[in-house]
Amino acid sequence: MRVGGYSEMTGERCPTGVQPAVLVAVYDIGLQAGFEGKIQPKIVLWWESSQRDTKGRPFTLPDTVTASSNEKATLTARYGALMGKPPTEAECEEGFDMDLCIGKCCLLNVVPPKKQGGWPRIDSVMPLPLGMPAYKS
Repeated sequence: MRVGGYSEMTGERCPTGVQPAVLVAVYDIGLQAGFEGKIQPKIVLWWESSQRDTKGRPFTLPDTVTASSNEKATLTARYGALMGKPPTEAECEEGFDMDLCIGKCCLLNVVPPKKQGGWPRIDSVMPLPLGMPAYKS
């Protein structure tokens, strides 16, 4: 695999708005600088959107979150949306088995980038409404 040689980031941007997506991978990226420079354990949730680019390929979106099962943590909300119910107290105490979430579908709220020239980002994740068929990657 050849890497580097990029003078700027180019490519199609995923459309913004609410869209079905599947969690296709979870990566542990170890300790990273987080809120206010605090070193925290982070993971990347990798999503495949139902939206397609001009070549017919699904858009993929990374979602870097703190690896925390605290009730107020972003990961806790993401886990609950994927599982279709809030996590139990026991799950929050023991931590989440994110392998159970891979392949599950939910709705992503994709919002515009914070900076000019940036990439769209995931603002929130919601469970599928009752009766809505799951998107399959």
